[in-house]
Amino acid sequence: MFEAPVTTEPPAPLNPERSPRDAAEALVVIEREQRLSLSLLWRLQRAFFEREGIEAWRNNTVPHHVTNNPALAHAYAQVVLGFLRDLCAGGQIDLAAPLTLVELGAGSGRFAFLFLRAFLRLLRASSLAGVRVRYVLTDLAEKNVAFACAHEALRPFIAEGVLDFALFDVERDEELRLLESGVTLGPGSLAQPLVVIANYVFDGIPQDAFSFCGGALHEQLVTLRGRETDRTDPDAICRIAVEYSLREAPLDYYGDPLLDEILRGYAQRLDGDAILFPIAAVRCLERLAALASGRLLLLCGDKGRVDEEALRGEGAPSIAMHGSFSMPVNYHALGAYAERRGGRTLMPPRRHASLKTVGLLLGEHPSGYAETRAAYGEVFARTGPDDLVALRRGIQNRYDELTLDQLAALVRLVHHDPRVLVDCVPALSEQLEGASPAARQELAQLVTESWANYYPLGEDHDLAFELASLLRQLDEPRLALALFADSARRRGAEPPTLWHMGLCHAALGDAEAAERCFAEATDNGFIPDPPASPR
Repeated sequence: MFEAPVTTEPPAPLNPERSPRDAAEALVVIEREQRLSLSLLWRLQRAFFEREGIEAWRNNTVPHHVTNNPALAHAYAQVVLGFLRDLCAGGQIDLAAPLTLVELGAGSGRFAFLFLRAFLRLLRASSLAGVRVRYVLTDLAEKNVAFACAHEALRPFIAEGVLDFALFDVERDEELRLLESGVTLGPGSLAQPLVVIANYVFDGIPQDAFSFCGGALHEQLVTLRGRETDRTDPDAICRIAVEYSLREAPLDYYGDPLLDEILRGYAQRLDGDAILFPIAAVRCLERLAALASGRLLLLCGDKGRVDEEALRGEGAPSIAMHGSFSMPVNYHALGAYAERRGGRTLMPPRRHASLKTVGLLLGEHPSGYAETRAAYGEVFARTGPDDLVALRRGIQNRYDELTLDQLAALVRLVHHDPRVLVDCVPALSEQLEGASPAARQELAQLVTESWANYYPLGEDHDLAFELASLLRQLDEPRLALALFADSARRRGAEPPTLWHMGLCHAALGDAEAAERCFAEATDNGFIPDPPASPR
């Protein structure tokens, strides 16, 4: 009746000079046969994010470009605008109060920046321009919220009154205390439905694991092996050995009729298969829905399983390690939860390789949220950001084979993503000679629009300098000078930057400013490549 215990891939030796056998013997049991959602793993995860703060995003320890890019932000904006159309058509909007959007686990704030740029542009060009919105950026880590609060790119939205902030623990909190306005959002406090955005959040919060055999339910229990000091060390996540064992459990496991009904359904249909159950995500959604009397739109992007067929053949839960760790989300269970509450699900009808973006709708609507469903179908079902990720990954090592027009088309296709543009800079530079004035002007516009989408995290890469150099090649010294100056402001006036600023000043006819820049650059040891003259 019981399966043999299963174990994840063993960790690398803690001491590379010792044999794997010696390293394994050095490990001790630091947690024995614990329910997965109560495991020490999650406490270490929280400690990692609270300690690292913005550094986890700055050094790319936490993968984030897939969920922090202009194409995804634009797609979300279109769905939210469809939702807003539904609310207005159904008489469910109160113009005296703002529509509230809450982003969970916002991290650096980059997605909030891109979403607000896209959504406000769409909203103000629509017939709903008079509707007020309030975007609440939240995170567990105080360091992340503080970074976003102080970020210069977000200040215009704060000044406009459309952006606020809150510390929010998705595992526990029932209310949001907004830091800018001082407003507290508690159960029943919202006059209209709530929009929740959760990207790469549900894959990093507690889940339970179950196996099914002959209609019986077994919970998968976790045993952790590591050093004694690993109990409190966030860095231990990547070296702890994780083992699973099975214990028979009752079908009314949660004591919650709705959730237990979902488990019973799995027990009837799955045999020899295992699932993850997103218990923390479900409880979080229950608490957030209570803010708006049970009415909610959730948009979330993660790796996971969207249908029951994808759950078949699953064994021990897989854990992806990347400084922190993540587990795939059982979207099928989230959808079953929403539908049993009388809601609707928005699921991609085909396989998405990089990111599965799912929507849940709670609360009734006369049209069944027709506009929301239509918008989701266009941007996530027919085509969408996941396709762009696949396309970019397929050609990113072959940009030099594309023509100038093809490179420009790619940048437009990804909604002026500055990361994609800067990857294309070498190929663009090679093809500029002989380009027509119209083509040069178009490329300059692409650079300007892509730069407007840049949300700096203090990365080592000097994006401003690279794009400014391209603009100077395009014979746009005024635009180039502004970006060189931005590079100097952010990173200090380094000699190469000063020299290029001098070239821009010279091209603009300001000989005095040019000489000052040239002198300061050479006084600091800069030797230009010949010929050292303006274009």
